[in-house]
Amino acid sequence: MQVYYKVDESMEEEANNVLIEECKRLLQNTRHEMRVQAIRDYYAQRGKKLSKKDCRKKFLKREQYMMVINPFLSLLVFLI
Repeated sequence: MQVYYKVDESMEEEANNVLIEECKRLLQNTRHEMRVQAIRDYYAQRGKKLSKKDCRKKFLKREQYMMVINPFLSLLVFLI
């Protein structure tokens, strides 16, 4: 479902700025969550179950991220 909003012509520039900032915020959140999920998947493949809280503190090497099979991983590597 899509929602459409109509913006007054005098507010178009401000509305565009708000949209750009919101998109940046969403992309940052998405990238962060993909990194955490990739770390969880990496350790799960090795038989170790970690919580998201623990994974937020860890970082993998680029090669380790590449070993994780994840549909969003290509986007994560692109954004790194």
